[in-house]
Order: sequence, then C-alpha cells, then structure tokens
Amino acid sequence: MKNNKSRKIINIVLIFLFAVLICFPPLLYLICGEQVKKDTIKFKTALSQKYESSYRNGLGTKMSEWFAPSWYKSAKNNTEENEPETEPEPETEPEIIETPCEEVDIFATKGIQGGYENILAGIPTAPDDLPYMAPQEMSYAIFGRDDWLFYTGENALPYYLGTNVLSEEEMASFKDCFENLDEICEGIGVRLVILVCPNKEQVYPELMPSYPIETEYKRLLTFEQYMHENSDVTFVYPLREMVPEKAKGRPLYFMQDTHWNDVGASVAAKAVCKALGFPVKPFDEVTYEESTHYGGDCGDCTGLSTTYPDYLITYRPEVTLEREAWEATGEDLTSDIDQGIVRYTSSPHTTDRMLLMYGDSFRVKLVPILAKNFGEAWAFHRSYASWDLSIQALSKLKPGDVLIVQAVERYDEYNTYNANELADLLTSLFYY
Repeated sequence: MKNNKSRKIINIVLIFLFAVLICFPPLLYLICGEQVKKDTIKFKTALSQKYESSYRNGLGTKMSEWFAPSWYKSAKNNTEENEPETEPEPETEPEIIETPCEEVDIFATKGIQGGYENILAGIPTAPDDLPYMAPQEMSYAIFGRDDWLFYTGENALPYYLGTNVLSEEEMASFKDCFENLDEICEGIGVRLVILVCPNKEQVYPELMPSYPIETEYKRLLTFEQYMHENSDVTFVYPLREMVPEKAKGRPLYFMQDTHWNDVGASVAAKAVCKALGFPVKPFDEVTYEESTHYGGDCGDCTGLSTTYPDYLITYRPEVTLEREAWEATGEDLTSDIDQGIVRYTSSPHTTDRMLLMYGDSFRVKLVPILAKNFGEAWAFHRSYASWDLSIQALSKLKPGDVLIVQAVERYDEYNTYNANELADLLTSLFYY
C-alpha cells in the first residue's frame, strides 16, 4: 500500500516535470523572446559589418553578395526589416545644364545614307556668262577674280578640273580602308567620322579664272555618292552646306589664303554635329563680328599680301575653353597650334565625351568650335604628331567618344594612310 502511494507521487512529479519541459520554452520566449531576438540580430549584424569590410574589399560589391554566407544574408535582411521607418527626403530636381552635346546615342544616325538623286544638286557653279579670264599662276598661287587668290600646289588643280576622278576599284579600296577602322572603333564604342574639307576653289568657282573643266562629276562628289550608297561609315564632305552660308555674303575662306576662316569652319562643324546626331540649333545662334585679315599662304607666294575684310564668330559663349599645346615631339609647350599637338578642356564640364581629331591645318579653326560640344578635345597634325602623345590620347578612348580623321580635299588620300595607322594602333591598344 505504501509502495503504491510512493509510485503515485513519483508519477505526478514526472508528469509535472514533463509539462514544465514542454511549456517552459514558449513561456520563456513570451517573456523575453523579443530581447533575445534583438540581441541575436545585433550580434549577426556586427559579424556582417566585419564581413563587409574585409570580404567585400576583395571581391567587389556584386560578387561579395553572390558569395556571402547564409548568416550574412540573414542578418542583412533582418537588419533591413527592423530598421525604423524614416520619412523620405523630398525629391529635388537635379540641376540640368543645357548643352548641344546632350547624351545622345552617337550610333543612332549611323547607317547607309543613300546617294543624292542629282549628284550636282546644290553644288556651287560658275555662271555660264562669266567673262573670260586667262589663267595666271605665280609660285603655286592662282590669280582669281575680285583680287582673290587660289592655291595650285600639292596637285590641287586636278581636283577642280575633274581630271583625277577615282576608278571603281580605287573607291572600293578607300571604302574598305575606312570600314576596317570603323569596325575597330565600333567594337570599343567609338564613333568614327571621315571628314574631307572642300578645296577653296570648289566653293568659289565663280572667282576662278577660265579653266577648261573636264567634268562636273569630280573626284570627291563621286566618292561621296559612292560612300553614301555603299557604306555606313560616316563620311562628311560639306560642300553643299557651304552654299546657303555663302549666299549671305560673308566669306567662308580667306581671300589670300587656301584655308577656311571662322565662318567656313563653323559650317563644317555644323555638318559634323548633324552627322553625329548632336543638336545643331546653337549654330543658328552664332553671332558674327566684322574683322580684317592680312595676307596668307597664297599672298606669300605672290608677295602681294594686303589687308582684306573677314569675320569672326562667337559660338556658345557660355562655354569657355582652356588650351594646352605641345611641340610635335610632345616635350615642350608651344604657341604653334598648326604643327603642334593641342588639347582643349571645356568649362563648365557638361559631358565626359572626348573628341580626337587627326588631320591637317584645316583642323586649327575647326577643333575649337567642335570642342565646345565635348568635355575634352585633342587635335593632332598627321605629319607632326608625337606617337607617344597619340597613344596616350587613344588609350583614353571610351564608349561614346568620337574619332575624326580629317584631310583637305587635295590631301584626301592621306585619310586612308591615317586610317590604316590608327587601325593598327587601336588594335594593339584594345584588342591585344
């Protein structure tokens, strides 16, 4: 009897202890679970911060999240869930600086353009009733009408007479050369422009003496048509664009020099910007200031230099340019921006887009205008460039930048030489 009673008491105690073991954890959680949870999160968060500072530094943000341990992800999620809600800061409109070089897709305008229905439409021509004027030349200079001088050196005259038109095979060879460079540039996200600056006599045929013209379908007109019909390389020959500006009565080239002036350069700059898809409205807001110019290379040839009227332009006055120029060796600073290497930096710095131009002396007037649409612009003379500085500039090319290969019309073949050299350099820099 006594044993039965003892056994009953033991059973009751065991049942009580079993009940306590079952009920105690939930009861304990109800009493202090929240504090335990917070302490656990705090501990894991501390571990995650230690992980952040060491592990992430080695792998980078994205990869560190991919390879993070489970406790790190859990602690991070819990921390984000338990962060107190804060009032969102009021959104402020970002400051927008208007600029012609807005963030456009520079490849949006790239493609086969198609040729002109009439290849001679819009081309400057001399009047049929122009009085006869016998050609007179002196030391590479041609005496034109109204005291204008033209250049006959460096095989320039055949381009005007139409006696050096390219054959189909030659045009195909030029095209292949440009397409090779274009493919390399597109592979690194850079837009290529091939620019040929018109010879002065093509813009002012009415001021030339009476030479017999072989054909009006001249070398660059036929090659431009060929490129527009057969290639998506951006090829710019802004002869037609010169006509409307010429009609306003302002000279586009210096009277006693073979080069274009500010006005002519601005017409070419507008054509380039249009080809790239940049807004061109600022060119319609250019202001002109009457000026004078003395002589020039043609004047030097004749020894008859005089002072004659000219115009200066103001384009996008809100943007200023800082200019640095080096000698061709790249070692010393110089004021010779013709043969030297020039770098322009725009202010305010509204874009990181960079321009590189390889060309001849026609770039001198052109680059300062184009540079206002870029954060940085480099200009190299193809014959004097330091390859060390060339490589330094080329190595900075990035997606969205622009490379212009430029030559005046009488040097158009040099564009193919430049294209081949640049193709080799870019390949060695970006593909090996």
